[in-house]
Amino acid sequence: MNLALKYRPHNFKDLIGQEVLVQILQNSFHLNKIPSSILLVGSSGVGKTTSARIISLCLNCSLGPTLNPCNNCVNCKSIINSSNVDVIEIDAASNTSIEDIKIILENSYYLPISCKFKVYIIDEVHMLSNSAFNALLKTLEEPSSHVKFILATTEVKKVPNTVVSRCQRFDLERVSFSNLRKHIREIAIRESFLFDEESINLIANNSEGSVRNALLLLEQSAIYTNNNLSEKEVRRLLGCTSKQDLINIFESVILGNPLKALEDFKIACKSITPFIVLSDMLQLIYDMCLLLIKKKNDLIEDNMKQLIKLPNEKVRSAIFLSRLWQALFKGLQEIKYSDYIYQAAEMLIIRLCYLSNLPSPKQIVNKLYQEKKSYKNSTSILQKLLNLLKENNRHDLYDHLNNSNPEIFCEVDKLVFATSYTFPNNFSNMLEDFLQGLTNKKWTITIKEKIDIKNNGNSCYSEIVQNILNEFNGAKVISIKKLNN
Repeated sequence: MNLALKYRPHNFKDLIGQEVLVQILQNSFHLNKIPSSILLVGSSGVGKTTSARIISLCLNCSLGPTLNPCNNCVNCKSIINSSNVDVIEIDAASNTSIEDIKIILENSYYLPISCKFKVYIIDEVHMLSNSAFNALLKTLEEPSSHVKFILATTEVKKVPNTVVSRCQRFDLERVSFSNLRKHIREIAIRESFLFDEESINLIANNSEGSVRNALLLLEQSAIYTNNNLSEKEVRRLLGCTSKQDLINIFESVILGNPLKALEDFKIACKSITPFIVLSDMLQLIYDMCLLLIKKKNDLIEDNMKQLIKLPNEKVRSAIFLSRLWQALFKGLQEIKYSDYIYQAAEMLIIRLCYLSNLPSPKQIVNKLYQEKKSYKNSTSILQKLLNLLKENNRHDLYDHLNNSNPEIFCEVDKLVFATSYTFPNNFSNMLEDFLQGLTNKKWTITIKEKIDIKNNGNSCYSEIVQNILNEFNGAKVISIKKLNN
């Protein structure tokens, strides 16, 4: 018997990760308001059929209806062994027609043979035909007092609303990583498996919230490693990228080093496909984001401390990591349909490296703010420039600049003068040479005309405004207002 069947729960206490379902059903039994039709919705392996069987046990135990079936009476044993004639499990995937449903409906009118209730468990109910669903409607709405219907589906959208509305619906959640890891660990101890914590983490993380998948992977790993589970062997079995390989690629990408990133990527792809390596990296970035937002994550706190301690601040930026995740996700979609998977994967790695070198939106805003701040300090810049000219006895430049009274826009190694004053033709070149001699940097001086609003009613402080005035004859600037920002 495989582990998933061996450790299948037979009561609500052993059912993990479905607290809402358990609470509602417990209250239903206490109040004697047990629904006649139940719809269990959830992904594969989260416990839909198991929950249906537990409900059957609670209804038909010789002590019941009870919340705590004995699991020892004749009824309980036969239900557990799937041999009870009054608890009928039907696979809707292979019994889809209206004729199959008619047989069920006809038999439902007969009283149970050995139990208190006749229970029909219809698995994958969304596979039924429309005519079969229509035949069920009346019985679901007004079933016999001795009949219970429990429907289970992974795709509730395919179930007609008329059917859903006649059932009490329960949405089963994927089991959380921490609960799944704890459950796997307990079973590994019961089975006397040797293991390290990393191997248990890997199995839990690759189970996608499914208890059944987790136990199947645990059993497969135990067989592969001869009951001695290690991270290295479990990674090889599951086809996962080595943790250190992932960290190496991630570090190279963060540092914007494409050559090193490609070397690390090539090493990681020796034993597994490029698509899996990039998918594992996608998961790594996702986990890092969760750690930054939640400040606590069971999986990452054990495995990813090395990344959190990297000196590069981008590792601690959820905004940057989300951009990286989005770029990687889109790249994976492209690779999936590419005929040149390895080349496409390498180009994606290069793109990620250059994305890391790009400034963040915050850095761009800060730069713009600094430039704006320098614009506001036009008067102080002019005064400093005049002082420099005076100290260096450049009275020719000093006189012209002082008389022009310009507005100065300062950028990196660039000055823009907005003034109505007419400078000599060589003024810009002379001032550039002067500043270059002082700073050992090449400067660019630009002079733009500033029109006086008092003289002609038109004023412009930028080329854009002047171009607009030129396009529309007779247009005038009435006033100039500074925005409060």
